[in-house]
Amino acid sequence: MSTLPGPSAENATSKKRPVFSSSSSALWAILGKEMSQSTSTTAKTTIPVPPLAPLDKAGASMRMLLYDTQLNLEKFSARVDKLTGGVEDARKELVTVQRMFEGDRDKIMGEMLDISNRCQAVLQKCIGAPAQSAQLELMLKSQTSIEAVFQALEKRTDALQTVLFDAIPQLWRMRSDHEII
Repeated sequence: MSTLPGPSAENATSKKRPVFSSSSSALWAILGKEMSQSTSTTAKTTIPVPPLAPLDKAGASMRMLLYDTQLNLEKFSARVDKLTGGVEDARKELVTVQRMFEGDRDKIMGEMLDISNRCQAVLQKCIGAPAQSAQLELMLKSQTSIEAVFQALEKRTDALQTVLFDAIPQLWRMRSDHEII
């Protein structure tokens, strides 16, 4: 006899160890191995043991996938809920910070205005009235009186122009009437 296994030996080993191609098939291979071990122990005992592997492998695989999908979906929804809660909290905090910023800005602007008014009052108190203020007031009065005189002259000029525009045509008519006679 030869030491190489023949076709009958290959069939015997292939019956003992089925070849699986995917990870789910590997799971079924492990379950099948446990089932074959349990059947060998049941041969020794007379109590029948129910099969460890489900009879409907495709249905069991589908249920496992659905369970995993449901578990992942629950984890994802918990994370989404946590994230949306965090976003809502951040939005509320942002609104609060914005209100505080506006209040502080208004407060600072009021303080700056008060400080500038106090500085101006202190400067006016220290400096007093400017030396040129009397001359400026006199010049302002004379300017307003000159402006009133100019307005009166402008009104008289307008009246004279109106009279001239009315009188010139009458003078031309009187001249032409004199020449004819």
